[in-house]
Amino acid sequence: MNKLKRAQKIVLICIAVILLLLCAELLLRPRAIKNSLATLLYGWEKYRSASKIWEPLAEKHATDAIPKGNAAKARYRQGDYDGSDQLLDEALKESKKYAQLHYDQGNAQYRKDDLDRALESYKAAMLADPDDQDAKSNYELVLNRKGYKKPKKEDYDNEEEQEQETPQNDYDNTLNALDEQEALDRQRQNHQTQIPRQRWW
Repeated sequence: MNKLKRAQKIVLICIAVILLLLCAELLLRPRAIKNSLATLLYGWEKYRSASKIWEPLAEKHATDAIPKGNAAKARYRQGDYDGSDQLLDEALKESKKYAQLHYDQGNAQYRKDDLDRALESYKAAMLADPDDQDAKSNYELVLNRKGYKKPKKEDYDNEEEQEQETPQNDYDNTLNALDEQEALDRQRQNHQTQIPRQRWW
């Protein structure tokens, strides 16, 4: 009986400590709690509710690109592609290093039929993260939608036309450069992870 009371006291103390830590978290880091709640709502497809939490956070923390990017995602899911594009413009002014923000902006621009800007956004996403296959696929999708077809050698009449810069050649060159960069990155990773050979003698 004495052991049972002791176990109950330990459980009650643990519960009290957990509640105390949660209260301290709410008081000391309300932004993290709000962001977690909005993320949970977004996961439950309650995009409007998530947006109502993220947008004030984005306004309050104007120099942080993440809340703006999250609010833009929520607007995108609600079908507000103009609002999403605008929020992502603001977020990218703060930081251009986030490939995901460029990718999301490309999606919003694609939905608005702003294909030229979508190409630029997907290109920026690929440059920020050369391993981003989604950005590359969407880049190619937009090229196809614009009617771009990969030129064949026999399509050129003479060498002068072959050397001439066109938007199609520019897109092709970008894709080739990104493929080469990805191959170089893989080679570097493989070289760094190779096990050194041991001599048998």
